[in-house]
Amino acid sequence: PSWAENQFLHPVNDFSDQHFLDSLPKGFYITFAGNIGEGQDIETIVDAAASLKSITSIHWLIIGHGSKFDWLKKNAEERKLQENVHILGRRPLETMPMYFAYSNVLLASLKKKDIYALTLPGKIQSYLASAKPIIAMIDGESARIIEESQSGISVPSENTLKLIEAVKTMHEMSQDQLERMGKNGKNYYLANFDFKQTLNRLNRLLVASKISS
Repeated sequence: PSWAENQFLHPVNDFSDQHFLDSLPKGFYITFAGNIGEGQDIETIVDAAASLKSITSIHWLIIGHGSKFDWLKKNAEERKLQENVHILGRRPLETMPMYFAYSNVLLASLKKKDIYALTLPGKIQSYLASAKPIIAMIDGESARIIEESQSGISVPSENTLKLIEAVKTMHEMSQDQLERMGKNGKNYYLANFDFKQTLNRLNRLLVASKISS
């Protein structure tokens, strides 16, 4: 497995976008960061945001770019979601810890495909390392890791109702419960995805392979 950049484990405060964060309405923030493409199922995220629009304290922060970015902006405008969906576009990697720290929950999603169920998006490691609770709308390996680590809630891919339910559940949790999930995630990251741990595991596999041959 891959690992997260050290800045997620030991964030350096970068306040270059602080003015933007200060301009946002107060509330409960669910952040999606990364590629905004065909595979990320942005459609279901927008559907969930539209369904939860009446709960004005719930906000969605979408950071990144990709082939669905223009569709996302247009669809959010057509559905009048500007008050609860905040689309940032590209942001420097070094600012991500600041945005993650600002967020209450981090969101990862992929469409329902066998190949996606076998993969673990790199953002999962970054999310875990950031000690924030996670909602993963992904089948397979990602769901297994979120459940095993007790770092958040996993829901099936492309399931709007389950995503809405997960967001409502997180929104109603106490700060202590959310922080416990975040700590669980970071501890799991350190035990399974840390750079040194990964290299040591790879070395053991290579040694074992050499001995067996």
